[in-house]
Amino acid sequence: MSNKNFDLKETWNIFKIKNFGILFLGQFVSKMGSAINTVGLSLYVLKFDNALMGMGALSLLLVIPWIIFGPYAGVLADRHSKKTIIVLCDIARGILSILLFFVPNIGLFYMVILALTMFDVLFSPAIGGYISFVVSKDNITKANSLYSGAGELAYLVGPAVGGFLVATLGSGLVFVVNGISFIVSGLSELFITESGKVVKSDIEEKSKTSMKEELVEGFRYINRHRSLRFIIFFFAIASAGFGGYSILYSTVAIEHLHLSDQLYGLFSTVSGIGAFVGTLILPCILKKLSEINVMLGGVGLYAMLYLIFALVKWIPGNMAIVFLIGNLGSFINVTYGIYLQKSVDQKYIGRVYSLDMSLSNFTMVFSILFITIFGASFGSKNLLITFSVVLFLITLVTILYEKYFIKKLGKQDS
Repeated sequence: MSNKNFDLKETWNIFKIKNFGILFLGQFVSKMGSAINTVGLSLYVLKFDNALMGMGALSLLLVIPWIIFGPYAGVLADRHSKKTIIVLCDIARGILSILLFFVPNIGLFYMVILALTMFDVLFSPAIGGYISFVVSKDNITKANSLYSGAGELAYLVGPAVGGFLVATLGSGLVFVVNGISFIVSGLSELFITESGKVVKSDIEEKSKTSMKEELVEGFRYINRHRSLRFIIFFFAIASAGFGGYSILYSTVAIEHLHLSDQLYGLFSTVSGIGAFVGTLILPCILKKLSEINVMLGGVGLYAMLYLIFALVKWIPGNMAIVFLIGNLGSFINVTYGIYLQKSVDQKYIGRVYSLDMSLSNFTMVFSILFITIFGASFGSKNLLITFSVVLFLITLVTILYEKYFIKKLGKQDS
């Protein structure tokens, strides 16, 4: 009993850290709008005559900027105030989201989405390494779980609201709500006092080097740490499957299960519930299992659940699977963030995050292009089955190799 009280007290103490509390609230407000917006974008594009091609084009616009500009965003995050980058990006994304309400044609719609993604690219490496500046390493696991939990809590309500708004008022209002949430989040983050800069001597040293040299040093840092390199390359390969899921899940749900807009939003809410539950129980799991085991095992089970989702055509059963998918997705994403923040030196954190995201998004492009071009021929259900089987087999081989890898080379090189 005392252990439980101690854990509860420690959790509450994290919220007493002003900077983390503001970050937590900003995350909740921003993710609430994003959860609504995700449903709005998906349902907007799924109304096209060729839904798979529309989703493919949307997915490419959400991925390609990561490949081209991602590494440089990491350098900027390491050179400058992470707080400033986070605030500016949230406000810019808010304005662009509201602009979606006024675009007169699909071409301009896609251009605004591209601009939104550009600010996402700049935002992610800054926020990804920020928690390690706000809390101590001893609290990183709890802080990441709580921070991710704020986002997942937003997904309990956001998708259902998004589905309802799209069905009753159209996509435009959804984009406006999302824009307002981004702006509110950005304004709240102005009150954070931690800049997220590395020490002054490191900043002065960076100013003497070019962005290209810093990128090369980021690659060298990853290459020097074998376990880090191993995990990053695994997720780069696995991301080909993740990229496919982002398109295929929506098309299977609409075309195979024939979900209405409201039911599609409800499914997204159930996934959010699963993800939120995942953030609550993850700290207990990480007391018994290593981060690497949770990540690898989670990806394998994640692939199997999507395979079952494609084969089952029973709404309550599919809803239960979506809950578990959300659960495992939370395990994978939060644990990966914890692993990087624990393993990577603060002055390299932005570059490592951005290089990792660029590499992962690069592999995503291939699966997205394949689905966009050949999806109509193979069928979204068949492709979802194929992607799931391949990802499961890749993960199984990786787990077997990892057992040898960890024993032989050690968990982390210095």
